Amino acid sequence: MKPRDGFFEAAKERLPADRHVYVGDRIGTDVVPACENGFRGVLVGDPTPLADRSIESVAELSDRATIERLTGE
Repeated sequence: MKPRDGFFEAAKERLPADRHVYVGDRIGTDVVPACENGFRGVLVGDPTPLADRSIESVAELSDRATIERLTGE
């Protein structure tokens, strides 16, 4: 199962969760756990209220404006 148990706990030890996003393609195993752990959950796919944001493709992550929109900075 992804992400592995302890992933978000380890990430929070190294990264301020409120300044980072977690991008995934599954609501239940990617986005919801990210949000529950203080990260912004970004869904690759159709928008849903369970995700903080959504994008159509990971290719959008190469665009600075998209990064700023996702991180709120």
